Amino acid sequence: MILSDWRFEREVKRTRDRPLATGAVSRAEAYALAAALTLAAFVLVLTLNRLTVLLSFVALALAATYR
Repeated sequence: MILSDWRFEREVKRTRDRPLATGAVSRAEAYALAAALTLAAFVLVLTLNRLTVLLSFVALALAATYR
């Protein structure tokens, strides 16, 4: 889910019925879900080797800057 596009989802036919566009899910709820899923992914990464854990921070930075 790209939260930066929430204003445009209502204007595009393909995305008009998504929960964020319809208001069924608030932006705060969407951010909370994204944070929870990120934390869950990080917990899983912690079971892997040190290099993978370090690279996960690079991946997080790339994902955070994606637009």
